[in-house]
Amino acid sequence: MVFSSSIFLFAFLPGLLLLYVICWKFSLKASNIILLLGSLFFILWGSGKDTLILITMILTNYTSGLLMTKGKNGVLLVKGEKRTAFQKTVLILTLIFSFSLLVYFKYASFLGSNASALLSIFGISWEVPLIIKNIILPLGISFYTFQALSYTLDVYFGNVESTKSLLNFSLYVSFFPQLIAGPIVRYSHIYKQINKRTITLNSVYEGMLRFMAGFTKKVLLANTVARAADGIFDLPSSELHTSLVWVGVIAYTLQIYLDFSAYSDMAIGLAKIFGFELKENFKLPYIAKSIQDFWRRWHISLSSWFRDYLYFPLGGNRKGRIRTYINLVIVFFICGLWHGAAWNFVIWGLWHGFFLVIERGFLSKILEKLPKAIRHIYTLLVVMIGWVLFRSETLTYAVDFLKTMFIPKSFSGQLFRVSREYLQNDVVIAFVFGIIASLGFMIWLKKKCDSTGSVQKNIFSVVVILLFLLSITSIYSGAYNPFIYFRF
Repeated sequence: MVFSSSIFLFAFLPGLLLLYVICWKFSLKASNIILLLGSLFFILWGSGKDTLILITMILTNYTSGLLMTKGKNGVLLVKGEKRTAFQKTVLILTLIFSFSLLVYFKYASFLGSNASALLSIFGISWEVPLIIKNIILPLGISFYTFQALSYTLDVYFGNVESTKSLLNFSLYVSFFPQLIAGPIVRYSHIYKQINKRTITLNSVYEGMLRFMAGFTKKVLLANTVARAADGIFDLPSSELHTSLVWVGVIAYTLQIYLDFSAYSDMAIGLAKIFGFELKENFKLPYIAKSIQDFWRRWHISLSSWFRDYLYFPLGGNRKGRIRTYINLVIVFFICGLWHGAAWNFVIWGLWHGFFLVIERGFLSKILEKLPKAIRHIYTLLVVMIGWVLFRSETLTYAVDFLKTMFIPKSFSGQLFRVSREYLQNDVVIAFVFGIIASLGFMIWLKKKCDSTGSVQKNIFSVVVILLFLLSITSIYSGAYNPFIYFRF
């Protein structure tokens, strides 16, 4: 079930809201139970197997938190205090089990195919079993695995109290607005809201407006530029032309930001309707002036997860320059692998890791002396080359695509084909408004309207509502509607 589907908009969400409001009048616990049941049904709609995996992840990390604090006077472990062998064992076993589930469902086929290729070098023939080839990736497993483990690690390091409430912990991990594609929420940020929160008409209104704005961004902008991006990236490399691939990479650069940030907007808006405040997941990454700045703005919840639970434990930048560089490479190798079980994702991660290393080494000092426009162009170019690696189905295709980007091919009538097939009127309009949205104009406009007066604020709201209704019409007309981050 996706947010931009009629079943979600006109059945699931209204029904859950109605039950939630009724239970809210009785008790907070009753409303939490309804939210939990609704969240489990949300993922059950896709697959019963997915629900079982989610429940297993919940029970494993909940039990781990209890075991690590067993026998203590309180439920908050003291920071810096030496952990017992039992506590270390519980943590290690929890990490192994949780990551084993993720590795099996997401990487077993990838590992099997690479093992088969490696064995063939030595003359050994081995076919990957069908049971491994046919594994279906459970929805959201990468996100809720990291979310559940952040709780276990925070309990171990004494950053948060363990909870005795299975209901509260289950709701934390499975809360449907951010279950499938984030943002990845920390227990330390949300547990107080699970136990105590307020809902006002104004907060519900703001949440609905944020959801509608995200829905509009997804349907009218992301989906439209996706037609151009997918159409071009699906072409065989022999049919690619320089102007064509530049249209494709610009379209995908817009698509992935508009699609993913729209989902985060909808998740934050939905959470607000139910009384929860989630942190922002994007802060205009395409206005960044360096790759370091880009990763402070892009998928913030994932970036901070890797920083706190991998980069810092590895030593961060505290053990010398060389060790810092190694740590960055390790983090972005895993970051790339987290996004997908393919070598192009790994290379994408290492590509970003390489630029983070050289920026720390010497490039940042050079960039500081350059005009902002040059720094911006440099960052966008690095990011866009990375998106080619990210989007391409194979490394071979990515190499051919990049060659075509920078080594012009003969005309052969391709410019006319670009104009006619991929740059249709609605795509051009989506390009323009997508760029405007990516540069933060809509955020600036909303703030301006909010601060200017109620008339301007109401006009902005009416425009959002009308665009939302137009988006619904587009969905009903059978418009192209992919959700690209579901594959991760």
